[in-house]
Amino acid sequence: MSTFSYQVFATVVRYQSFYQASQVLNVTPSAVSHSINQLEEQLGFPLLIRSRSGMTLTHDGELVLPFIQQILDDETDLLQMSNNINGLRSGSIKIGAFSSVCINWLPKILSSFSKQYPDIEVSIVQGSFEDISKKVKVGEIDVGFTTLPVTDNLTTIPLIEDPIHCVTPAGFVPKNKKSITQQDIINQKFVLQ
Repeated sequence: MSTFSYQVFATVVRYQSFYQASQVLNVTPSAVSHSINQLEEQLGFPLLIRSRSGMTLTHDGELVLPFIQQILDDETDLLQMSNNINGLRSGSIKIGAFSSVCINWLPKILSSFSKQYPDIEVSIVQGSFEDISKKVKVGEIDVGFTTLPVTDNLTTIPLIEDPIHCVTPAGFVPKNKKSITQQDIINQKFVLQ
């Protein structure tokens, strides 16, 4: 099977549209449809449910997507390794992060990284903690910054231990007189990030 059909499938899943996938891949919508049909035929089961509102994955499509994304990632890694061997040290990396990491950490990290690896293209995807984990799991991004615990079976490296603080009205006193517990916030209105 050609990796192009994998790329088509991953792009259709990402954009949930044959037309948008065709625009991104610079091919006709008919070529996208043909490629998906061939892939489904070769695998022996449908990958997508097509409707007027777009595309959704079948259960089997959800099962195969991480494997197809891994093949695409491996191909990218192979090309990057080839470039490294040839002395080019080029390629691309996709990073996912929530807003405070995008604002407070990534500018300094990326500035240093781009000085060391000027030919590596970095793209940033901002999302919620759950979005980041999901995108890493399916291979949409290469690395993600999120909070623990991560429910998916992903490799994690803790970077910082950041305590959570609760800001309350001046007269609020916790039941244990020391710190806020879950019992203190039951039936209270509060604002999360």
